[in-house]
Amino acid sequence: MTREEIEAAVEEAHWRGVPVAAHVKNGPGLRFAVESGVDTIEHGTHLFEQPDLMERMARSGQILVPTMGMFFSPRLIEELERGDPAAAKSFVGEQEVVRRNFRACHEAGVKIAAGTDNTYWEVPGLAWELQVYVDEGGMTPMEAIASATRTGAEACALDGVGTVEPGKTADLLIVEGDPLEDISVLQDAGRMEAVYKEGRLVARRGTLLYP
Repeated sequence: MTREEIEAAVEEAHWRGVPVAAHVKNGPGLRFAVESGVDTIEHGTHLFEQPDLMERMARSGQILVPTMGMFFSPRLIEELERGDPAAAKSFVGEQEVVRRNFRACHEAGVKIAAGTDNTYWEVPGLAWELQVYVDEGGMTPMEAIASATRTGAEACALDGVGTVEPGKTADLLIVEGDPLEDISVLQDAGRMEAVYKEGRLVARRGTLLYP
Protein backbone atom coordinates (compact mmCIF):
# COMPACT_ATOMS: atom_id res chain seq x y z
CA MET A 1 0.00 0.00 0.00
CA THR A 2 1.14 3.54 -0.63
CA ARG A 3 1.50 6.07 2.14
CA GLU A 4 -1.58 7.88 0.81
CA GLU A 5 -3.69 4.70 0.94
CA ILE A 6 -2.62 3.98 4.51
CA GLU A 7 -3.32 7.55 5.58
CA ALA A 8 -6.79 7.37 4.02
CA ALA A 9 -7.54 4.06 5.75
CA VAL A 10 -6.45 5.41 9.13
CA GLU A 11 -8.41 8.64 8.69
CA GLU A 12 -11.62 6.81 7.76
CA ALA A 13 -11.26 4.23 10.55
CA HIS A 14 -10.53 6.81 13.21
CA TRP A 15 -13.46 8.91 12.01
CA ARG A 16 -15.65 5.91 12.89
CA GLY A 17 -13.82 5.28 16.16
CA VAL A 18 -12.22 2.06 14.89
CA PRO A 19 -8.59 1.24 15.74
CA VAL A 20 -6.22 0.24 12.94
CA ALA A 21 -3.72 -2.63 13.04
CA ALA A 22 -1.05 -3.29 10.43
CA HIS A 23 0.91 -6.46 9.65
CA VAL A 24 4.30 -4.93 8.90
CA LYS A 25 7.91 -5.87 9.61
CA ASN A 26 10.40 -3.48 8.04
CA GLY A 27 11.30 -1.00 5.34
CA PRO A 28 9.17 1.83 3.96
CA GLY A 29 5.94 0.03 4.83
CA LEU A 30 6.84 0.16 8.51
CA ARG A 31 7.57 3.87 8.29
CA PHE A 32 4.35 4.56 6.39
CA ALA A 33 2.29 2.69 8.99
CA VAL A 34 3.83 4.40 12.02
CA GLU A 35 3.86 7.89 10.54
CA SER A 36 0.28 7.52 9.29
CA GLY A 37 -0.95 6.84 12.83
CA VAL A 38 -1.71 3.11 12.70
CA ASP A 39 -2.67 2.19 16.26
CA THR A 40 -0.98 -1.20 16.60
CA ILE A 41 1.98 -2.55 14.68
CA GLU A 42 1.89 -6.36 14.42
CA HIS A 43 5.44 -7.80 14.31
CA GLY A 44 7.43 -4.59 13.64
CA THR A 45 10.48 -6.84 13.58
CA HIS A 46 12.97 -4.23 12.39
CA LEU A 47 11.85 -1.13 14.27
CA PHE A 48 15.28 -1.01 15.89
CA GLU A 49 16.73 -0.13 12.47
CA GLN A 50 14.66 3.08 12.43
CA PRO A 51 15.08 4.53 15.94
CA ASP A 52 13.03 7.63 15.16
CA LEU A 53 10.00 5.37 14.63
CA MET A 54 10.44 3.83 18.07
CA GLU A 55 10.63 7.30 19.57
CA ARG A 56 7.52 8.34 17.65
CA MET A 57 5.58 5.29 18.84
CA ALA A 58 6.60 5.88 22.45
CA ARG A 59 5.62 9.53 22.23
CA SER A 60 2.26 8.92 20.52
CA GLY A 61 1.24 5.81 22.45
CA GLN A 62 1.18 3.52 19.41
CA ILE A 63 1.40 -0.13 20.40
CA LEU A 64 3.73 -2.90 19.23
CA VAL A 65 2.44 -6.49 19.13
CA PRO A 66 5.77 -8.33 18.70
CA THR A 67 4.55 -11.96 18.24
CA MET A 68 7.89 -13.15 19.59
CA GLY A 69 7.12 -16.45 21.31
CA MET A 70 6.96 -18.76 18.30
CA PHE A 71 10.58 -18.06 17.39
CA PHE A 72 11.70 -19.47 20.74
CA SER A 73 9.39 -22.48 21.00
CA PRO A 74 11.48 -25.69 21.15
CA ARG A 75 8.40 -27.73 20.27
CA LEU A 76 7.68 -25.68 17.15
CA ILE A 77 11.30 -25.73 16.00
CA GLU A 78 11.47 -29.50 16.47
CA GLU A 79 8.23 -29.88 14.50
CA LEU A 80 9.57 -27.74 11.67
CA GLU A 81 12.87 -29.62 11.62
CA ARG A 82 10.97 -32.82 10.93
CA GLY A 83 8.81 -31.39 8.15
CA ASP A 84 10.53 -28.26 6.85
CA PRO A 85 14.19 -27.94 7.90
CA ALA A 86 14.59 -24.69 5.94
CA ALA A 87 11.76 -23.08 7.90
CA ALA A 88 13.26 -24.29 11.17
CA LYS A 89 16.61 -22.78 10.24
CA SER A 90 14.87 -19.52 9.32
CA PHE A 91 13.09 -19.39 12.70
CA VAL A 92 16.30 -19.94 14.64
CA GLY A 93 18.05 -17.36 12.46
CA GLU A 94 15.41 -14.78 13.37
CA GLN A 95 15.84 -15.15 17.11
CA GLU A 96 18.55 -12.57 17.56
CA VAL A 97 16.71 -10.00 15.44
CA VAL A 98 13.40 -10.32 17.27
CA ARG A 99 15.18 -10.35 20.64
CA ARG A 100 17.16 -7.22 19.78
CA ASN A 101 14.08 -5.47 18.42
CA PHE A 102 11.95 -6.26 21.46
CA ARG A 103 14.58 -5.04 23.88
CA ALA A 104 15.18 -1.84 21.91
CA CYS A 105 11.46 -1.03 21.76
CA HIS A 106 10.96 -1.83 25.44
CA GLU A 107 13.89 0.36 26.45
CA ALA A 108 12.59 3.17 24.22
CA GLY A 109 9.27 3.11 26.07
CA VAL A 110 7.13 1.70 23.28
CA LYS A 111 3.90 0.16 24.59
CA ILE A 112 3.88 -3.59 24.05
CA ALA A 113 0.77 -5.77 23.85
CA ALA A 114 1.04 -9.55 23.90
CA GLY A 115 -0.06 -11.49 20.83
CA THR A 116 0.97 -14.85 19.41
CA ASP A 117 0.30 -14.76 15.65
CA ASN A 118 -0.25 -18.49 16.09
CA THR A 119 -3.35 -20.30 14.85
CA TYR A 120 -1.88 -23.26 13.05
CA TRP A 121 0.92 -24.80 15.15
CA GLU A 122 0.57 -27.00 18.20
CA VAL A 123 2.69 -24.77 20.41
CA PRO A 124 2.03 -22.99 23.70
CA GLY A 125 -0.08 -19.87 23.40
CA LEU A 126 -0.20 -16.56 25.17
CA ALA A 127 1.27 -17.80 28.46
CA TRP A 128 4.40 -18.92 26.59
CA GLU A 129 4.55 -15.55 24.84
CA LEU A 130 4.71 -13.87 28.23
CA GLN A 131 7.52 -16.12 29.41
CA VAL A 132 9.54 -15.26 26.33
CA TYR A 133 9.02 -11.55 27.03
CA VAL A 134 10.62 -12.15 30.42
CA ASP A 135 13.35 -14.63 29.45
CA GLU A 136 14.39 -13.12 26.12
CA GLY A 137 12.97 -9.61 26.13
CA GLY A 138 14.02 -8.40 29.55
CA MET A 139 10.56 -7.55 30.86
CA THR A 140 9.64 -8.08 34.48
CA PRO A 141 6.86 -10.63 35.04
CA MET A 142 4.47 -7.82 35.97
CA GLU A 143 5.28 -5.93 32.77
CA ALA A 144 4.66 -9.10 30.76
CA ILE A 145 1.32 -9.74 32.45
CA ALA A 146 0.29 -6.12 31.89
CA SER A 147 1.10 -6.49 28.19
CA ALA A 148 -1.62 -9.17 27.99
CA THR A 149 -4.15 -7.43 30.21
CA ARG A 150 -3.97 -3.65 30.50
CA THR A 151 -2.17 -2.97 27.20
CA GLY A 152 -4.02 -5.80 25.46
CA ALA A 153 -7.33 -4.18 26.32
CA GLU A 154 -6.02 -0.82 25.14
CA ALA A 155 -4.86 -2.34 21.85
CA CYS A 156 -8.38 -3.67 21.27
CA ALA A 157 -9.95 -0.34 22.28
CA LEU A 158 -11.84 -2.01 25.14
CA ASP A 159 -13.01 0.03 28.10
CA GLY A 160 -13.82 -1.38 31.52
CA VAL A 161 -11.45 -4.34 31.36
CA GLY A 162 -7.73 -5.01 31.55
CA THR A 163 -6.99 -3.95 35.12
CA VAL A 164 -8.31 -4.85 38.57
CA GLU A 165 -9.89 -1.72 40.00
CA PRO A 166 -13.29 -0.46 41.16
CA GLY A 167 -15.85 -0.06 38.41
CA LYS A 168 -14.22 -2.43 35.94
CA THR A 169 -15.44 -5.83 34.79
CA ALA A 170 -14.13 -8.60 37.06
CA ASP A 171 -12.53 -11.01 34.58
CA LEU A 172 -10.06 -12.86 36.79
CA LEU A 173 -7.74 -15.85 36.60
CA ILE A 174 -6.75 -17.35 39.96
CA VAL A 175 -3.63 -19.52 39.94
CA GLU A 176 -1.74 -21.63 42.45
CA GLY A 177 1.64 -20.00 42.83
CA ASP A 178 3.07 -16.55 42.19
CA PRO A 179 3.56 -15.62 38.52
CA LEU A 180 5.60 -12.62 39.64
CA GLU A 181 8.17 -15.08 40.95
CA ASP A 182 7.77 -17.70 38.20
CA ILE A 183 5.70 -16.65 35.22
CA SER A 184 5.73 -20.20 33.84
CA VAL A 185 2.97 -21.15 36.32
CA LEU A 186 0.56 -19.57 33.83
CA GLN A 187 1.32 -22.44 31.44
CA ASP A 188 0.40 -25.17 33.91
CA ALA A 189 -3.28 -26.08 33.54
CA GLY A 190 -3.06 -28.04 36.79
CA ARG A 191 -2.39 -24.81 38.67
CA MET A 192 -5.43 -22.93 37.36
CA GLU A 193 -7.58 -22.56 40.46
CA ALA A 194 -10.53 -20.59 39.11
CA VAL A 195 -11.78 -18.35 36.33
CA TYR A 196 -14.19 -15.48 36.88
CA LYS A 197 -16.05 -13.91 33.96
CA GLU A 198 -17.75 -10.59 34.67
CA GLY A 199 -17.57 -11.33 38.38
CA ARG A 200 -19.14 -14.80 38.07
CA LEU A 201 -17.23 -18.02 38.80
CA VAL A 202 -17.28 -19.96 35.51
CA ALA A 203 -14.55 -22.57 36.04
CA ARG A 204 -12.82 -24.23 38.98
CA ARG A 205 -9.88 -26.61 38.76
CA GLY A 206 -10.44 -27.36 35.08
CA THR A 207 -14.19 -27.88 35.38
CA LEU A 208 -16.66 -25.54 33.67
CA LEU A 209 -19.52 -24.47 35.92
CA TYR A 210 -22.88 -23.95 34.28
CA PRO A 211 -25.74 -21.85 35.71
